[in-house]
Formats: sequence, C-alpha cells, structure tokens
Amino acid sequence: MNIIEKYYVYDEKGEFFFKNFRLFDGRFLDKKTQNTYTIDASIFNTIILIENNHKNLILGKKKTGFGFKITELVDGIDREKLNHSLPKSEKHIKGRCKLYKEKGYLALVSGLYGNNNSRKVDNSVENLLNSIKEQNSELITYPKIRNTIQNFLEGKTVIIDKTTGLPFKIVDFDIDKLSTISLSTIKNYLNLNIDDSKYNQLNILESEISNDFFYKFKKFDQQKRILLLKKFAEIISLID
Repeated sequence: MNIIEKYYVYDEKGEFFFKNFRLFDGRFLDKKTQNTYTIDASIFNTIILIENNHKNLILGKKKTGFGFKITELVDGIDREKLNHSLPKSEKHIKGRCKLYKEKGYLALVSGLYGNNNSRKVDNSVENLLNSIKEQNSELITYPKIRNTIQNFLEGKTVIIDKTTGLPFKIVDFDIDKLSTISLSTIKNYLNLNIDDSKYNQLNILESEISNDFFYKFKKFDQQKRILLLKKFAEIISLID
C-alpha cells in the first residue's frame, strides 16, 4: 500500500478554510476547487508527517533521496480515491511543499491572486501588512490593521518599514487599491502568517469557535438553519 495513502488523514480545518476563502472580487472557490485543495493540503500534511516521523520507512538506511521517493509516491496515489492536483516532478513537489510549510493553506491558492500588478496585496502592501503586524504590541485584529492603513493614508499615523527601519511613504503605494482593501483580503493573506504568540492566542480561539459553529450548524436541516439565522440577526441588531 502507498505509504501516503496509509497515513493520509482528511484535513477538516483545510476544508473549512477553502469553503470560506474569497477571491479579491468577492467570489468563493467553486466546490470542485475546494475539494481538490483540501485533498492537496491533506497530502502535504501527510508528507510532512512522514518526513518528521517515518522517513526510514521509505529510505531504509539511506540518508538522501527523500524528495525522489516522495515524488514517486505522490505519482502513485490512486486518483479515484484522492483526486489531487499536485505536480509530478520532484523539483515542483519540493517547491510546493516548502511553500506550504511557510504559508499553509494560502500557498495552494496563491496562483489565484493574479499577477503582481493586479493584486491588491502586491509586494509593497505585503511588506506594509507585515510591518503593521510587528509594530503592534497589543492583540492584533483585522479591523485594527485596516484602521491603521486608513490612518496612514490620512497622514494620522507613521508605519515603519521593518526591512529598512524607515517610515513608509504614501506616494509609494497605489492609493486606490490600498484605500479599498477589505477585511477578507487582509484575512486571506494574514490568516496563517501572523505567528507572534499574542496573536496566536486570539487566532486559535477564533478558529476553534468558527470550526465548532460550522460543523454543528451544517448538521441542522434547512428549517432549523433559517430559524437560527433569524435569531442571530436579532442579536446582531441589538449591537450598536
């Protein structure tokens, strides 16, 4: 039996991420793409598990050749069971896996952002977001990040570039894009990349609550879902 298939575990957190991921035009991923990316993430999780705990099962006494062996195993996966979209070459498998380790689920959808000129989160905005994250000592939230960006554009706050140590200049940004950046855009990029311990406490709690609600809610029939949504809407209306 293929060792990847043997240790494979379906990634339910990945499923939740891809179901809720939005493109920059507000669209959700179609169901087929959601399923494919969830399987891809699950396979990468398995590769990392094997690399960390079961390397000897595929290498024996050898110390090299892990990438080659993993590529063979990925190519040998029964696509009737796991219809993934991972590449066949060792170079690309290693590159995609490295990116997945760094960026998590976002690495699988990065190609959907378009080229660097059309993305709202281009290289300069990416640096700005990371600098805002590092500059905040308190628990950081997505609305706080967006408010900081708006204050920056209005000249009310200074943001220091973490790579140069100098203040960012408004003239270096596409103001139209930056001023309309949405919470979902910020969350799509920073969801798995904010890794300071203070933020993780908040992020883990939000994730646990969201996942718990999602999996319980989807078990209800349509009538109960409508009733719950109405009750939820009533509660929200009480908040100023």
